[in-house]
Amino acid sequence: MNDTKTSIQGFDPRGFGKRLQNARKAYSITQDEFAERLRVGRNHITRMERGIRVYSIDLLIEISVALKAQQTIF
Repeated sequence: MNDTKTSIQGFDPRGFGKRLQNARKAYSITQDEFAERLRVGRNHITRMERGIRVYSIDLLIEISVALKAQQTIF
């Protein structure tokens, strides 16, 4: 049984977190720098990358802008 709760059927928070981490690292951005850009705490970034933190659509848009990425990569 999967212990990760999802709010959207078929959404994989751990997979998203891994893609987020890979994109962040591709730009050589630390979690601290990323958190500052998004105006959230570093722990928030850590939890998102581990797939245990829920994020809003607004934050997803800010993430895509910060990483110069299309939302479809997530």
